[in-house]
Amino acid sequence: MHPKYATDPRHYVRAFLLLQEDILDLFSYVEPSDVNLNTYSHRIQQLLIRACIEVEANFTAIFLDNGFGDNDTRFNIND
Repeated sequence: MHPKYATDPRHYVRAFLLLQEDILDLFSYVEPSDVNLNTYSHRIQQLLIRACIEVEANFTAIFLDNGFGDNDTRFNIND
């Protein structure tokens, strides 16, 4: 809700809610426990990739809308 969060924060919140819904669905099949750390599926892989992409998109939007860099800036992990 902060005005300097991002230009269209609803987009990022909606993506988060979808991720949250998908992880809750995953937990219906795989218990979030240390004994299941080696559990693998393509859906888990897809969920992890989507989560990483959304974090990157959020950070980029926050940085740009708060005057850090410009639209041509290529951010990396050090930012």
